[in-house]
Amino acid sequence: MVAAVVPVLFIEGLTGAFFKPLIAAYVLAIAASLIVAMTVTPALCLILLNNARLEGRESPVVLGCCAITRR
Repeated sequence: MVAAVVPVLFIEGLTGAFFKPLIAAYVLAIAASLIVAMTVTPALCLILLNNARLEGRESPVVLGCCAITRR
């Protein structure tokens, strides 16, 4: 996602002056979101779902793929 907006950083003039801070904020927001998704979310799941009962079930997608490959 960040690579898609990198060419905007090479625009010069008034348009470039307008878009550079906007793109910098976008890249910073994406990076912060990635860090939260990789650290805070699993930690909260571990804390909040500590005593949750887990059921061992297969996904319907996995079952469908297994059925197709067995043919």
